[in-house]
Amino acid sequence: MVNEVDLKKRYKRFYIKSYYEITQKLGAGPSILYGFLEFLSKKFDKDDYGYFRVFNTFIRENLGIGPDRLKRDRDTLVRAGYIDYIQGVNQNAKPRYKIVL
Repeated sequence: MVNEVDLKKRYKRFYIKSYYEITQKLGAGPSILYGFLEFLSKKFDKDDYGYFRVFNTFIRENLGIGPDRLKRDRDTLVRAGYIDYIQGVNQNAKPRYKIVL
């Protein structure tokens, strides 16, 4: 197993390696969703536990995907352990996302 320090020496941009690994393991759809969620995690404020809030319609509109595709790719990322997701209580409460890796 290669540690993170060796990877950073080999790859100038470590995040490219992580996207490549996600694409190889899970496919292109979850990889694109993960990249977009990682971008949003840097732009939106986080709570004390590291979760940020964003509407699913915002994600769907920016990625150009439907609700079924979003749910399928999100569940794939949750099962693989790349993100954590907490559903909103009603239509006015934003769901919460957290980048785990």
